[in-house]
Amino acid sequence: MRLILLFISLYFSSTIVLASIPGLEAIYGRMLSRTQSEIINRNLIPQSTPNTCNQQVLKMREDGVLNILVAFGYMDVSGGQDFSDSGTSLYGNGDVLDGDAKKALVNKLRARCPSGDRSMACGFRGNGNTLRKTIRDRWSNTRIQVNIILESSSVTSSDQANKGQYSSRQQNASQHVKGQFLGALKSYDAVIYMGHARSGGGPDFKPPVLYNNGAVNYGYYRQQREGIRSMLGVLGSQSAPVIGVLACKSTGLFASSIRRKASNSLLVTADELFDYNDILPTGYAMLEGIISQSCSDEFSRLTKIQPASARFLSIFY
Repeated sequence: MRLILLFISLYFSSTIVLASIPGLEAIYGRMLSRTQSEIINRNLIPQSTPNTCNQQVLKMREDGVLNILVAFGYMDVSGGQDFSDSGTSLYGNGDVLDGDAKKALVNKLRARCPSGDRSMACGFRGNGNTLRKTIRDRWSNTRIQVNIILESSSVTSSDQANKGQYSSRQQNASQHVKGQFLGALKSYDAVIYMGHARSGGGPDFKPPVLYNNGAVNYGYYRQQREGIRSMLGVLGSQSAPVIGVLACKSTGLFASSIRRKASNSLLVTADELFDYNDILPTGYAMLEGIISQSCSDEFSRLTKIQPASARFLSIFY
């Protein structure tokens, strides 16, 4: 499918410099490595034939190009949460996590494939927001060009700075990623959102609307529903064959309305609360299923490889 957003993405990525939370990228990287090892250890190699494969996988391989967008929402910590590793506090209220999550995922995708299998979510080349590699179609052995665009929403890892000294840059970044997300839903093969659900107001790429006490104003999001309204406005029968909305309780909040609009798309959503410790490995496993051309049950087994995913993930064909 068309790469109409690629050059805009390449240009925009050079204008943003992300600050990191010390140690967080490495933590996320280890999570991804554990997921990759589990995939290899379970030997989840697709075995289905075209006659038994779901329509979404068959559609994605039609033109020999596989375009995937991974869109990280603005992943603020605004509920007083704190995450510790080995007794050391890594992040807390006011921190923003999507920049470190994106960097960890890019590093894992660019790393050498441990099994030597090119049809895996590894061994990609490229810098910044765009990664590429060539795989072989599982059935015809023809070449498929895989392009993964990765976009994160936050300018720095500080919500205060993003709303203050970097407010103009943050506004541009949020608009850019939202535009990429909405455009990809109409023209890409697969779109994966990883971020907040905003109690039904997401997907969201902007800093949170807060009460004076610093708590998220969920009433605002439930009333405005800006994210899901924008998303539904571009969805249709020709939308991306695969759509993932990896966000808290996204099954109940979004699944029915998305399925009505994008009736031909495979949809992945979460039934319960879902933080980055679960979202990021699940997103990586979902990429693995897409790149390896896994069908139906094969795709489900891969995407639900994490314990939390096995319990809380819904996949609609």
